[in-house]
Amino acid sequence: MMLTRRTIPLGNGQPVSAVVAYPDSFKPGSSTAIILAHGAGNDMHSPFLCAVHEGLAARGYVTVKFNFPYKERGTRVPDRA
Repeated sequence: MMLTRRTIPLGNGQPVSAVVAYPDSFKPGSSTAIILAHGAGNDMHSPFLCAVHEGLAARGYVTVKFNFPYKERGTRVPDRA
């Protein structure tokens, strides 16, 4: 499995961090990606999210985890709807 750190630009000009996990069997253009979002109490580095992220990649899925903008800013409260 290969882990690649990425930055995802948002429309407001503030990017968010992400990590893409590529399985060993990855072939460009042949995979579906699974997008994982963290809960309000954690960020993309939570042990549970990391285990799911890497576990899915180990089973052959391209998997992406990311931080929401409020976590990138270092605040604890999610943005209002």
